[in-house]
Amino acid sequence: MTLEVDMVPFDGRLNRADFDCGVDELNGWLRHTASQLEKRCICRVFLAIPKAQSLLAWHAAGFTTLQASTILGFYARSAAQLPLEHLPANSGLPRRVPAARMGRPAVDLRVHCLGFGDLLLSNAIVRTAEAGASIGVSGLFVDAKDLKAAAFYQKYGFQPGVDRPLRLWLNLASIVAMLGAP
Repeated sequence: MTLEVDMVPFDGRLNRADFDCGVDELNGWLRHTASQLEKRCICRVFLAIPKAQSLLAWHAAGFTTLQASTILGFYARSAAQLPLEHLPANSGLPRRVPAARMGRPAVDLRVHCLGFGDLLLSNAIVRTAEAGASIGVSGLFVDAKDLKAAAFYQKYGFQPGVDRPLRLWLNLASIVAMLGAP
């Protein structure tokens, strides 16, 4: 059996209380702020949860406390405009560039080394490509918390901003090429 995961939109009925990524600010944001921002359409939060059909596999692998309502990771997405000077060299773009923003990615400590950061980022990249098919989105950006996090994003092709090396950018053309979309 495989340890399978579903990526689902925010659902206040899921167990936010037991989520612990090791960063109190992110734990508190998920527990207390995410639902308010969702209701006000400020951002959309996406949650990684164990696929119900694979709970036995999760338990057999030693994750005996996991339930179908357990949040394994999350991230927020919102629309943004970036000043052109904050992006890597981009000629021909307007002064303010429409973009998708990935914010507050976090993975529960119980599953920290299982590739959930990759899963969250991959999901955000796919959702950005989908958005780019129907609205003007030039790409996806993230604000990395430190140089180690920046290196993680750079392995996916993100480029650091000119004046903000921890603000990383992946343009839509690169996303489409990465996904092999037309």
